[in-house]
Amino acid sequence: MREENIKIRIGRILEKINKLSLNGDYKSELKIKELYRMYLKLMVLIQRNIPEFDNGLFNEGTTCYLYALDLDMPDSIAYFKDDFDYAKYNIDLGNISGYMYPFNKENKPTEKDILNLLAKDLKYLKIKSYPSTINSPCLHGGYKIAIFLEDARNYDYHFVRQNKDGSWSAKLGNEDLVVKSDNPLAYLNQNIYSIPTYYKYIKTLELVKPRVK
Repeated sequence: MREENIKIRIGRILEKINKLSLNGDYKSELKIKELYRMYLKLMVLIQRNIPEFDNGLFNEGTTCYLYALDLDMPDSIAYFKDDFDYAKYNIDLGNISGYMYPFNKENKPTEKDILNLLAKDLKYLKIKSYPSTINSPCLHGGYKIAIFLEDARNYDYHFVRQNKDGSWSAKLGNEDLVVKSDNPLAYLNQNIYSIPTYYKYIKTLELVKPRVK
């Protein structure tokens, strides 16, 4: 599939999403979710394989997870039925591949749970992943992400990506703030929403996105 054809398909999907977002009903909501998954799968095909540092303004629907994958959430999805006040949708691990993120304060995820859901999403997007370390070079022409799990007290996770210039950056949850650092371990202890948040490091992966043939 040629890049021009992919861009045309993406444009048509966004047109459909924009029209459905005006309805505000549950049936339209389900259709939007499915179209958004198709949008992400196509966007991966035409993206840069190694992201540049980007601290631009992102809406509340673009989470640390989407930012780490160098993906976004169009405003018409993020603010569906909420009149651009607060994002209705957040993409949790597993949502991209059609799975629910089943964890909460009473049912906390393990490291294995996090990595399994990530693997399902990467498989759906046809993104290859290879074990790596924070300080090792990329061996497959991709870029690295570091994965964290909030330690003991909660059920949250965090993703940090490495950029082309070697820096690491992350979007802080639903905030529009993107933080840049020389080392992803700087994100182990954060102060999000004025609440100290403590993460433990899980793993580093090198991601290689599919390319248009």
